[in-house]
Amino acid sequence: MRWRIRKTVFNLAVPIILTGMSAHAVDLDTKPLWKNEKPDWTSRIQLADLDNDGYPELITANIIRGEGYTKNNKADIKVYKNIGGNFEGTASQVIKMKENVGSWNIAMGDYDNDGDLDLAVGNVFEKRDLIFKNDGGFFDHNPAWESDDASVSHGLDWVDYDQDGDLDLSVAAAYSGVKIYENMDGKVSARAKWESYEALDFQDVDWTDMDNDGDFDLAVSNHNDRPPGGIYVFKSSNGKLPEHRSFVPDKAKQYLPMLGIFLTKTASWQTHSIKYPGRLAWGDIDGDGFPELAATNGNGPVTVFGNTGGNLQQAPLWQTSDGESSFDLTLADVDNDGLVKDTVFFSGEKVKKVVYLDHRPVQSVNAVFVDSRQIALEDYCFNLKDGWISLRQSILKTAKEVRIDYVYSTGLDLVVAKSTWVGNPDEGKTDKIYFNRNGALNPAAEWQTEMKTLSNAVAVGDVDNDGDQDVLFGGMVGWESRTKVPQHIYLYRNHTIK
Repeated sequence: MRWRIRKTVFNLAVPIILTGMSAHAVDLDTKPLWKNEKPDWTSRIQLADLDNDGYPELITANIIRGEGYTKNNKADIKVYKNIGGNFEGTASQVIKMKENVGSWNIAMGDYDNDGDLDLAVGNVFEKRDLIFKNDGGFFDHNPAWESDDASVSHGLDWVDYDQDGDLDLSVAAAYSGVKIYENMDGKVSARAKWESYEALDFQDVDWTDMDNDGDFDLAVSNHNDRPPGGIYVFKSSNGKLPEHRSFVPDKAKQYLPMLGIFLTKTASWQTHSIKYPGRLAWGDIDGDGFPELAATNGNGPVTVFGNTGGNLQQAPLWQTSDGESSFDLTLADVDNDGLVKDTVFFSGEKVKKVVYLDHRPVQSVNAVFVDSRQIALEDYCFNLKDGWISLRQSILKTAKEVRIDYVYSTGLDLVVAKSTWVGNPDEGKTDKIYFNRNGALNPAAEWQTEMKTLSNAVAVGDVDNDGDQDVLFGGMVGWESRTKVPQHIYLYRNHTIK
C-alpha cells in the first residue's frame, strides 16, 4: 500500500510527498456471508449511506415480482438498512409503485442539496422516470419529481454536467435516445434539456473526464435490438455536449426533412466490436492519468478499451480469457494494493454545492472541512464511483474554502457479474474478479464465487467500515420465471484488513 499527500490550490494538483508501497493478498470469502430473505428479479443494486452514519445501505431495483416479464406485473424498490456493518434480512422499506412499473435501474444523488442521497428510478414498460426524496434515511413513498415523457429507461446517472453546483439526471432510454434533465437550484426540469440524435437500444450511461480538459464526457452502450450494437461516447467541449436535438415528438420527426431540418449525429466516438454491451465503467487502470472504458458483453468476453492521451482506441486493449458473457461490472481496489491518500482544496468560485475530486472512482472519503472546520457526516454525502461530494447548502453561505481528505487507488480491479441475455437460463455462472497487476488486468479471474447463479447486478463498498471493499452480487429469480438457478442478493465479506 502506498500513501501520498498532495496539496491542491484552486483544484490544481501539486504533489508534495510520495512514500514506499507494499502489496496485499486479498482475503475475500467465496461463500456468501449474507443473503436477502426473499429473492426478486433484481436488475440493479446500489450501496449508499442513506442515514449518514458511515455505514452504506443496500438499495435494490427490481424488474418484476415473480410472475414473469409482463406489463401487468409491477415491481418494488427495496432498502435493506445497515446496522453497524450488517444488513437486515428483510427490507425495512419497500416503495410500491402506483403504476405497472418495473425498475431497470436506480441512481443515488443529492438533487436538493440538503446533504443526503435521494433516489432516481428508471422505469421499463414506457413509464415516467421518478425521483424520491430522502427524509431522515428513508425515502418518501410518493415521488417528488417525474419526467414529462415516458420511456424505457435502462441507464441512470447523476452528474453536474454543466458544472453549476447542481446534480443533473442523465438517462439512457431504449429507442428514444440519451436524455439530460437539468437541475436548477434543486428543481429538475420535467422535460429533457439535452437529447442525443441517436435513438438506439441504450442500456447504460456513465460519465468521466476522459481527456482531462475539465468537463465531463459521456459513454453509453447500445444493445443489439437496434443494430449494430456497440458503445458510443459523447464528448464535451468547453463544458458543453455536442449540439443536441431539441425535444421533438416522435411522430413529428418524419416531417422535419420536408422543412429543411436535418438532425445531426452527436456521438464523437463509437465502436461495434461488442454487439451486446451491457453496463459500463470508467477507471484509470494503467495509472497514466487517463481513464479506460470497461464494458460487459451479453455474448462474449468483458472488454476494456484503452485511453491514450485522452483518446479512446477502437481496438480492445484487454478481454477476459474465459470468454463468458456478463451483464454488470464495477472497478474498485478489492485487494488494497494501490491505495493513495489525497487532499484537495477548493476556494473562491470553485466552492460549490457539488464538487468533484481529482480521481474517479475513489475508495473512501475520510473527512470534509469547511473553512478549516471538520463538518459532520450529516452535512454532506458522496458518490465513490463518480467522485463527487454534495455539501449541505446551508453550510456554504459564508464558506471561503473546502478541503476534502480521501483515498483513491492506482490498482483498480475489475469485478464482474456473470449473466447474459442469450443462452440457457438454467445454466448458472460463477461471478468473478480480475485483479490489477502493476497496471494491467489479469485476463484470468483469480477469485470467483463457489455458487453458480445468474447475476444481473454487482456493488462494491465497505459494508462493515473496516477499511476494505466487500462485494455483493444480485440477479434474477427467473427468466420469465423458468430458471431453477438459485438467486438472491449475496454479500461476500472482505477480510483483507483485519
